[in-house]
Amino acid sequence: GSFRLYASAFFSLYYLTGQVWVSVLLIGICQNIILLPMRFIGMRLSNSFKDFEEKIEKSSNDDAYLVFNEKVRKGDVGIVFYIFNFVINAIAFLSAGRIFLIDFYTQKINPHYLYSWVPYPDYPLIGDKFYFPWFKITNSVSVDWKTIFLIWLGISLFFAIAKLLW
Repeated sequence: GSFRLYASAFFSLYYLTGQVWVSVLLIGICQNIILLPMRFIGMRLSNSFKDFEEKIEKSSNDDAYLVFNEKVRKGDVGIVFYIFNFVINAIAFLSAGRIFLIDFYTQKINPHYLYSWVPYPDYPLIGDKFYFPWFKITNSVSVDWKTIFLIWLGISLFFAIAKLLW
């Protein structure tokens, strides 16, 4: 199911990048891009959900359940979407989390967990530690005046255009 999908996506990205930490970042980016339409739909339906929240807050605890049950039975698009969105997000994040709970860095993952088109990785996996790229402050870089002027001009034009547009 979803675990196999995430494991295959991770090891496909690992095959492309050769680094575990880059693959972890990319799987998060891909997941957010794929789920982005759900966020846009949620923004569109936010007024419907706010109306529902107001009805729930105005009612007592017993009536709140009845209001919720009635909205679901009638097929209120906002409520059904939010339930669907919650389930999809829960499955996505739990599946992604489950991958990282097993120790696949050092112990070989069962090939059954990967789709047939995903290349099986060579062990041990490399790039499992992220090293922050510190800048060497003892080195200096010479930049000519023309480059400095062009950068200054570009920034100035950007802010001038932004001010004219707004």
